[in-house]
Amino acid sequence: MSTESTEERILSVLEEDAQASYAEVADRAGVSKPTVRKYVRRLEEEGVIVGYSADVDPKKLPGESIALVGIDVESERYV
Repeated sequence: MSTESTEERILSVLEEDAQASYAEVADRAGVSKPTVRKYVRRLEEEGVIVGYSADVDPKKLPGESIALVGIDVESERYV
């Protein structure tokens, strides 16, 4: 039996496939659908899960792609 907690198993499944249904997550994490629903709702409310995203291949999109990049620095000295 895995030493991962229920929360860790659910998060692991969602990190691999954010589109997985509660039934799929439950099956892969070894828990019931109501358990998945309860954990996901709590994790969203606590800010652990802050959103869901899709990885898009810009080469497959028509037209040009633009990237905006931001960098946070801890000091006012730029390296």
